[in-house]
Amino acid sequence: MKRVNGERQRRTILEALRDARDGLDTNQLAERLGLHANTIRWHLGVLADGGLVQAVPEPRRGRGRPSIVYRLT
Repeated sequence: MKRVNGERQRRTILEALRDARDGLDTNQLAERLGLHANTIRWHLGVLADGGLVQAVPEPRRGRGRPSIVYRLT
């Protein structure tokens, strides 16, 4: 049962990314989907390993690390 839930969540993430041409970061996905950012990160890792999404650093807008935006491949 847990596996089906994870697959459903990944499908929802893919749908959200399909609707976002410029991609979304983990916080944006978490807010839109009502999931914890760590849950989103885990699922994005699975999707990236499967070649379905890619992580792209955004240009920095100040100090600190750049945000990582995910897009469909």
